[in-house]
Amino acid sequence: MQHTPKTKSALNGQVSPTGDMKGLKIERRFTKPGADPLDAVQYEKRSSAITNTNGSVVFRMENIEVPKSWSQLATDIVVSKYFRKAGVPGTGHETSVRQVVHRIAHTIRGAGEDFGGYFPFDEDADAFEAELAHLPGDPERRFQFARVVQLRSGGGVRYPHR
Repeated sequence: MQHTPKTKSALNGQVSPTGDMKGLKIERRFTKPGADPLDAVQYEKRSSAITNTNGSVVFRMENIEVPKSWSQLATDIVVSKYFRKAGVPGTGHETSVRQVVHRIAHTIRGAGEDFGGYFPFDEDADAFEAELAHLPGDPERRFQFARVVQLRSGGGVRYPHR
């Protein structure tokens, strides 16, 4: 199969001395081309609340979508710490873990494309983003984004600041 380099990184002239495209060849392990890995997770609507020891509510969000396999504690942590609370078109805030995972995976992929040289072909960038998006919903819980990634990834890119 002939691949045509289309990503920004491939178009930035990242060619080896032998004429091969430089960058990461991403082999899919958990996802398939054209399938959204977030669709493979079973979700349910929940409420999330953080309270003080005296019972007063510090944070509350209703009707949020999270993986069914997640504990209430995991739900409360992700919703209270990592959901965007402002600047999201339509609702004003993120309402689903799908949005958080997509925002992070897409931002990391975009950085690889923008800084150049990471993905020689669109297929590699697509595979990277899909495999990354798959991991937080993995039923065997082999991976979670680090806090710094969740806090600093994609807010201004996914939901432009006004």
